[in-house]
This record gives sequence, C-alpha cells and structure tokens, in this order.
Amino acid sequence: MASMENTDPSKTTLVVDDKSVSWYDQEFCDVRGDVREVLVNYAHIAPENIHEHVMRTRDKAWEVAPYPCIGKFWFLVMNLHRLPCYPLVLSELKNGAKFLDLGSCMGQDVRRLVYDGAPGANIVGVDIKGALLDLGYELWRDRETLAVKFLEADIFDDSEAAPLRLYRENFDFIHLGMIFHLFTWKMQVKLMERCIMFLKPQNGSMIMGQAVGRVEGGDDALAENVAASFRHSADTFKKLMEEVQEKTGIKFEVRADIDEDWCLPPGHPSFDPMMRRLVIEVKWV
Repeated sequence: MASMENTDPSKTTLVVDDKSVSWYDQEFCDVRGDVREVLVNYAHIAPENIHEHVMRTRDKAWEVAPYPCIGKFWFLVMNLHRLPCYPLVLSELKNGAKFLDLGSCMGQDVRRLVYDGAPGANIVGVDIKGALLDLGYELWRDRETLAVKFLEADIFDDSEAAPLRLYRENFDFIHLGMIFHLFTWKMQVKLMERCIMFLKPQNGSMIMGQAVGRVEGGDDALAENVAASFRHSADTFKKLMEEVQEKTGIKFEVRADIDEDWCLPPGHPSFDPMMRRLVIEVKWV
C-alpha cells in the first residue's frame, strides 16, 4: 500500500469500505450544541429531523470516503470558531480579507464563518475529495445560496493545471482543518511551505488550525503498512517551524498549544493516553 509520503491520504490502508472497522460508529447519540444551532438556524432543519439527516448524509459520504472523520462523525465538529484568533479572522473577513480552508471535508468550519457573518465570496474551501465538498451542500442545504468557492485540489500539486495555481499570494488567512497529522515531518515542512506560497507576503498573514497531537511529539503509524506520520507536541511543532523559517527566510510568530482536556475516553477502540489536540497559530511578522 502507499505510504503517507503520498500527498493523498486516501491512498492508504485507512480506506476500507467496511462498516465493521473501528472508525465506523454504528450509532450516533447527538449533535453538539454549536453544530445543532447552525443546522437549525442556517440549514433550517427541524430539530426532530437532525438525527436522520446527519445519518443519511454520513452514510452517503462513507461510500466515497470511508475515513475516520466520516465514520466517527468528526465532520460535524466545528473547530475554527474555538481558536483564539477567530474574532480577528471574522472581523478581517468582514472587512475584505481572504480566507482559505484546507481540508474542508463537508465545509463545517466554512459554514460557521458564514453563519457568523463572514462574506462567502471571500472564502475558498479545498478538499482532495470533491465528493465531500458536494455533499456539504446537502448537509447544510445551501447549494443555491452559498457564495463560497469550493475546489477539489491537492495543496501539493504544483502543475500548470493545479486548481490553486491562480491563488498564489492571495490569502490573508489559511486554516488547516485536522489534516496536519496525516503527514510525515518532511511532508509537514513541505505543507507549510506550500501554505506560505498562497499567503499574502505581509505582516499579519496567518496560518491556523488543529491536528491530532501527542503529549510528547513523535511518529505514529495510522494503520498497518502505512508509514508513520508525525503527531506533534507544542514543542515539536515549534521546532518544525524553526526549520520552515530557516528554509523560507520568513519570520513567524508561532503559537502552539496542546489541549489537555481533549482525548478519547478509555475503552474507546482508538484510545491512546498520549493523544491530544494540537492547536496552532502561525503569524507572519
């Protein structure tokens, strides 16, 4: 099987169209409050219909992308609006700033931005699986109203036909939505270099996001026969950014934190006592 050095995470043994795998939840208890709010007030889904709507959309998504984020309903987790920089991002977008969402999945964070008043025309959402972007319209019921531009694209694609090629030096903000941990250290450095390519080359331009992290950074194999990706602690991410700064000659203010309260409960099939959520903000200075 392909290793995680491949830029497409779908080309790994993680993709198993089998509902008996540990990352496919047969049951789903409830939609958390912030997402429920957007589903009711933005997508206009009656509260009593939310569960059926989510289950139906999830199973359609599983047919095209049987990833853990689909099987475990993580596509319903809105992380962006919890970042410390979110009020700044929202304010700047309302004033004309441009925003790139990498790893959009079904566009949950994009919808939260629009729900909070950001102009959709200032936002571009990207995922390597275009079918998930399309299902986002079904999940959020906004195909005819949402002005966000969605692209099926690979951030590592530097060919003349690359969909992102027209967006170099275009964005004030780039959001990495739970994708950083899918890659090795080497590819993570390259990912940051690619993100910088699409940032406006000016003070204040920012890369932000979340990833699966560890109390102590280190390699983690995501599945059998898959090369180990690197899951960061706050310290190892800062070291990675030192390497990025040395290679690019660009100075960044780097903030990285580990969410000590975020981990799977003991007894969960994917429980790892070292697992945490890494939260990052990288600002051009």
